[in-house]
Amino acid sequence: MTLVRMHLPAFVLGLAALGLVVAAVSMQADEGAREWYRSTLGGSALLKINALFALTMPFLAGGAVALAVLHRARRREAEAHTPDSLKRHEVNEVATHWLNAAGIGLGLVTAAWLLGWIGNPLSLEVTYVLHMMGAGLTLGAVSYHLAYQWTGGGRGLIPTSGRDVRNALAESVSYTGIYRGLRGAFGIQLPRPVRQPFGRVLRRLHIVPDRSGKYLATERVLSYPIWAVLVGLIVVTGVVKSLHYVYPLPTALREAMTFLHDGATIFLVIFLVFHVGALVLVPRNWPLLKSMFTTRISRRYAEQHLPLWVEEIDAVTPRPEGAEERDTAARPARPTT
Repeated sequence: MTLVRMHLPAFVLGLAALGLVVAAVSMQADEGAREWYRSTLGGSALLKINALFALTMPFLAGGAVALAVLHRARRREAEAHTPDSLKRHEVNEVATHWLNAAGIGLGLVTAAWLLGWIGNPLSLEVTYVLHMMGAGLTLGAVSYHLAYQWTGGGRGLIPTSGRDVRNALAESVSYTGIYRGLRGAFGIQLPRPVRQPFGRVLRRLHIVPDRSGKYLATERVLSYPIWAVLVGLIVVTGVVKSLHYVYPLPTALREAMTFLHDGATIFLVIFLVFHVGALVLVPRNWPLLKSMFTTRISRRYAEQHLPLWVEEIDAVTPRPEGAEERDTAARPARPTT
């Protein structure tokens, strides 16, 4: 069984690599020889670029899935927590995040050029090549992420109850600095005369930040699900749009995919502004951003802002010397107004 788990993904990964090479070679061999939908394969540089991407997509996605399964099949080492820091992300999760970010960034810039939102300093052919490169990075990253989390049972970023939604709302409200002890954007803490009237209303509505686990409620309710929908929509519609260059598709379907693809891109840009703003403008979120580069977060920060996660860790691993005293000093009171 172990051999199957290890060798089958390796075989699929090798097959995917071979498929990428064969697709590229066949494009060169068939140039000007085979009739494709709307034109001759090689008769147009733009058509050739799009057709090549359409042909390589299955191998790219399959290779990413196989690589993810291979990683899961390897013996997992225990998370390397220390008395001073905790490991919040795996290295491959961080790499996947930034590969996806690079793909989205490249896709957004080239999309702005293609749609005429800003001036394009490059040729149309080069712009399309860069756009497809970005699409390839995102497709590979998304395929890897889905396979890796699915095979490992990763559900930590998925909301499970209405309480998560209420906590996410409370955390978002806290960016105004209205809760005592939780400074908001720019480190602002609103004065007490301003906090109290709103605080009474928020308490009646039970909108007060609760203790968090490994992931904040805003990450589970607002960040991850919205990113999943927008990026997923862009990937799916982009795949269908690319298939149009290899197989004849109904005009109505192509137009619908283009409309959804462009619309999702606009919403993604808007959401990206809020996403980056919440990380950059709120000082208490800076360690979370740093962990997306280092994979780690300080234990003291986790005890203050992610206490339920620390309790889970300490329940299954030996507590470092002096942890009791540090917990008592670091544990914050429940935010009030």
